[in-house]
Amino acid sequence: MAPADLPTLSVVIPVFNDSRRLASCLEAVSRQTYPKDRLQVIAVDNASTEDIRAVTDRFPGVLYAREPRRGPAAARNAGVALATGELIAFTDADCLPEPGWLERGARRLLAEDNCGIVGGRVDLVPEDPARPTAAELYDRATYLDQRRHIEKSSFAATANLFTTKAVFAAAGGFDTRFSDAAGEDYEWGLRVAAKGLRLVYCDEARVSHPAARTLSALSRKARRIRAGLRELRRESAASAAFLALARPAFVCARILRGDRLETFRDKAVACLAAVFVHYNSYRSPA
Repeated sequence: MAPADLPTLSVVIPVFNDSRRLASCLEAVSRQTYPKDRLQVIAVDNASTEDIRAVTDRFPGVLYAREPRRGPAAARNAGVALATGELIAFTDADCLPEPGWLERGARRLLAEDNCGIVGGRVDLVPEDPARPTAAELYDRATYLDQRRHIEKSSFAATANLFTTKAVFAAAGGFDTRFSDAAGEDYEWGLRVAAKGLRLVYCDEARVSHPAARTLSALSRKARRIRAGLRELRRESAASAAFLALARPAFVCARILRGDRLETFRDKAVACLAAVFVHYNSYRSPA
């Protein structure tokens, strides 16, 4: 399929008070190899207090929208409601897509039979790659592992997700009960899989995402995600207690077996961070 034969595609980017990184994201999207006459870019301001429109106005053709209901689920739904493309790509304001991101993800989606979701690779990037913090090593080793999400859990994180307008209509929008980024993409992926549609990983469609720099930031993220999954799974008290005790061992085993960190030292540091973050996340926030 030649570039001119690619279908129309809409990119949906929710943003909340992150105008600096949104500008970088939109700059990266502007450099995509996807045909410009078939591309729509929608930035959805999720009730920010920053002037998000001042950023989007710097990029010709970017559609600004505002969604007052808090949460990326509501913001993504608002973006899809405005989308004119046959295909939909999701990323986040703090992500930096590679130039071939859209074309590679779209081609994979079109090439696969009965495909509902293509999840692309997400690289977690330390602020200073030469001197990553313990938190950044742990985040890089475990967070946004799209291949694992797709193969083990039947979902893809919306930092890098491709689908079609038809699939979105059939599965329904993201569940707006999730008022934070805490499992809404997991719940939506399960609904797509329940339709009998395949989920496919595409390593060539890549975006980078900043790794969390501090252990306190990771503890807050772990607390938020756990709350969302607890709402989704309706775990019993016994099940929750078991996971509270056993999860660090599972996570450390995954870090040590995985290939997202290169040296044993980095893996050991990430394991120590994992244990600290897990148990610290059960403390009441200050």
